[in-house]
Amino acid sequence: MNANLKMLVAGQRKAMAGLTEGLEAVRAQIRGLKERRAKVEVQPPEIEIALQRVDAWIKPMRGALEIFRAPDFAAADGFRFPSVAGFEGPLALAVVADLASDAMKAKIRTAYETKPGISDQDRKAELLRLDQTLMEAELVEEELIRNATRAGINLLRRADADPRAVLAADAVFASLAN
Repeated sequence: MNANLKMLVAGQRKAMAGLTEGLEAVRAQIRGLKERRAKVEVQPPEIEIALQRVDAWIKPMRGALEIFRAPDFAAADGFRFPSVAGFEGPLALAVVADLASDAMKAKIRTAYETKPGISDQDRKAELLRLDQTLMEAELVEEELIRNATRAGINLLRRADADPRAVLAADAVFASLAN
């Protein structure tokens, strides 16, 4: 094989390697963005919200003691012990409600030492930012695939490729270049 043909083949190999490396780099970025987005979605709320949820959980437990009224125990005559049949569980919880609240709040504070919470506003903003960056990466990937197809090289799309990018008009990609 003459030197010109060898250079042509070597150049083609280099171009193909660049194409596949570039495509894989974009796909790695997409995977990373999706992982980051999933973490933001499940990141706990701010600690104050978690502590308020404990209070809301405990509040009905305390109410079980309301079935007993102090005047019932101070009756001059005809006193009967109040019936607790069917209320044993709620009454037990009412008695230990403050202990349960304190214990749960201590666990929450410990958990938040290693995994901080995020406000709803910050979560929405971060998800929006990640979604925009993810769409840009999806469009870049699709543009690489379309450019390769125009050159006669067939590249497979990811099964989870965003249909908005796959079905985007060519004008969208022209605006990306600018």
